[in-house]
Amino acid sequence: RLGTREAVSRITAFLTALNHERQAERIMAMDMLASWSAKTTLDPVDGRYFPVPAFSADDREAELAPHIMALASDRDTAIAERAIALSAGMKVTSEMIAHAAATILDDATTMSVRFAWFQWLQKQKPERADEVAVTALSSNKPGLGMAAANHLLDRRLKANEVREHVGQILHGSKDVRQLQAALGLLKRIPDSEATLRELVADLRGGKLPTAIHLDVIEATRSAAAKDKDLAALLAAYDDSAKAQKPLGEYSIALEGGDVERGRSLFLGHTAAMCSKCHALKKADQQVGPSLEGVATRLTRADLLKSMLDPGAKVAPGYGIQMLELKNGSTVTGTQMSETPEAIVLKSPDGQHTTHPRTEIKSATKPIGVMPPMKQLLTLREMRDLVAFLSTLKGAN
Repeated sequence: RLGTREAVSRITAFLTALNHERQAERIMAMDMLASWSAKTTLDPVDGRYFPVPAFSADDREAELAPHIMALASDRDTAIAERAIALSAGMKVTSEMIAHAAATILDDATTMSVRFAWFQWLQKQKPERADEVAVTALSSNKPGLGMAAANHLLDRRLKANEVREHVGQILHGSKDVRQLQAALGLLKRIPDSEATLRELVADLRGGKLPTAIHLDVIEATRSAAAKDKDLAALLAAYDDSAKAQKPLGEYSIALEGGDVERGRSLFLGHTAAMCSKCHALKKADQQVGPSLEGVATRLTRADLLKSMLDPGAKVAPGYGIQMLELKNGSTVTGTQMSETPEAIVLKSPDGQHTTHPRTEIKSATKPIGVMPPMKQLLTLREMRDLVAFLSTLKGAN
């Protein structure tokens, strides 16, 4: 609140004090320094309305500069990552550049810190990041190799080396996430049509994990416009995929999804709005049936079918049905249960009525309110959503 150089000094002294373990307070101190030269409206401690003006960035740098490298090497990665980000707005020294390059290639350092320094170096000294990226391509750390490859492609450098790196992953890795990342990268590498032709042939021959089928097809579609042979292979695949029963071309969304992305889609997709109708706990019942324990009741294929054609099988209590009775009258309500002997409907006023089969002339199929998700979600989004739903095996 004071905004003086002495205040910066006190915060810095707190951060660099030896042998204290107050992580939450240290993180807060780092965040205060990060926002030092920006106006704030709410008090960072208690959230009250307390406007504070922007303070001097020069004062912050003067007090923090002697300690920034020590903080960037802090054993607490949350502190180290914040210090690296904070240093991006400070004067860059040759010591910092050398330290960044060495740390990125140091297998003893945690990956998050290595990534933070790589992002820093890309912005501060792109030419040095080029050199580091070439070395990092041979790293046995999958994420670092992918980050290096992306950097080189962004800079339009070393396309052959990147292609070789991706090829080694595609032919040697069994890690699904690594393979998916490599296939995503393949779309950006010039002259990759031959590799894609081989991959599509392997896919159709059953030689590739099902979890990467979608990634192969997506990469192929990006390149097919420039390669007649690839376009023909893709057309043949599409024909065979559509003939697959019961899911057709959507079968490639069964495996390989990302659980966390699926969770985010479930909670926040603005068009699908899954969480607006379905609760994850029975106690939080909403418009649609609870999904608590759904993975113990339905297979991945069942989950995907319910997204593609939600009206094919409507859960009891969630479908509107009309009965034509033999006495000439009609009854409409929510179907609560159906047996060979009778159908139970709930009327709009909440009353349950039982209608014996012997009194029913005809009955419509129960109609739910859920729209087909294939109209709202991409294949990749459906794959992620299946991955998330398949984790719901018990109480949440």
